[in-house]
Amino acid sequence: MDIVPRKRWGARFSAGFGPAPRATELWLHHSVTRSAGPDATAAQDAATVRDLEKIGQDRFGGGVSYTFVVCESGRVHEGTGPGRKGAHTGGRNSVARAICLLGDYSTRRPTDAQIVAVAELVRHGHAVGWWTVDRLTGGHRNAPGAATSCPGNAAYALIPVINSKATTAHLADDLEDEMNAEDRDRFARLEAGVTIILQQLVGPGATIAEPWPGPERGGGWPTFRYGDEGRTRLTLVDYLRELDREHRSSFLVADAPTDDRYPTTLVGHTLAVRALALQLEQLIVNLGGRTR
Repeated sequence: MDIVPRKRWGARFSAGFGPAPRATELWLHHSVTRSAGPDATAAQDAATVRDLEKIGQDRFGGGVSYTFVVCESGRVHEGTGPGRKGAHTGGRNSVARAICLLGDYSTRRPTDAQIVAVAELVRHGHAVGWWTVDRLTGGHRNAPGAATSCPGNAAYALIPVINSKATTAHLADDLEDEMNAEDRDRFARLEAGVTIILQQLVGPGATIAEPWPGPERGGGWPTFRYGDEGRTRLTLVDYLRELDREHRSSFLVADAPTDDRYPTTLVGHTLAVRALALQLEQLIVNLGGRTR
């Protein structure tokens, strides 16, 4: 992955506040500072990162506050770097790292280049051991004790999409290679939809652990993690079967009961997640057909 090093963008101050252990949390931020725009040159992007560095130096004395900074162009700039303590997430700076979207995303959507770059950075950092997590832990606003709207509503809404893109590396290589831009976008949005509904169905800690491997590798039902800090694993279809036994009903069929014996929201979430899963499975069936 191409990351613009500190020397190349012209860092002038120290890189944070000393060494930090391997991160167990990864938070998304936005800078609410000047952006050079999606068509910026490397020099223009570097100038905006130096502006951000000066703000961090003036406020905290450690240069740029964030681990990495991602510009609208999609260029990723080294901030403090992954092995250094920054000044980004109060009370979490030793155990956490921060990816900052350069610009204000309160109402304006981050660029596609930023979304892809953040996802690739999350994936790369996990692969090389910078952090133990394989997805964003959340937005800055989700950090314990945080009182902020960061990373802005428009960026915050895309965290499930970013996390989905970050974990699509779990797909078989042949299917990954066959995905065009439209396929990737649809896959990410469908998988994000499944994740959101899983969290409503199972609990906020539920995350997809092993995305759909394709029809020849076990079918279209995902495995997800929940409870016990994510150590419990269960396939979605097995979870629905557990619901069948618990409620003496069948959530696996389209005519699941909706009378007073069964929670309406549970039925709705279950049917919705299955509908999304079936759409996603069909997408992978189609992709699989291209590889043969």
